[in-house]
Amino acid sequence: MLKRILTYLAFFVFMNWGPTVFLETTEIKGVSQLPFGGMVVYPFILYKEKNPSEEMVFHEKIHEKQIKKHGVVVFYTFYAAQYLYYLLKFENSYEAYVNIGYENEAYTLTNKEFYR
Repeated sequence: MLKRILTYLAFFVFMNWGPTVFLETTEIKGVSQLPFGGMVVYPFILYKEKNPSEEMVFHEKIHEKQIKKHGVVVFYTFYAAQYLYYLLKFENSYEAYVNIGYENEAYTLTNKEFYR
């Protein structure tokens, strides 16, 4: 119930927030300090490896499209809120991560593209 209320509240409050003009993204490869394989810190896409896999690049590009579709504020607000919600629910950071809606969508689309 709390999740539904937060979702509706965030939707109505933030639905039109976000830049109307988006910057060109810049890929930065070989960020060895990165705790994950890749992440989008808009307008940058960071990769841990100097030569990331096509799947990794595709996955991060999906997040870029999600940001452009929903706006920077909405994307990161929902992402953080869902992560915190699932972290409290499961008490496990990996379980919290895999249950984030944006991650589910990105992994589903990546799997459809690479594992037909």
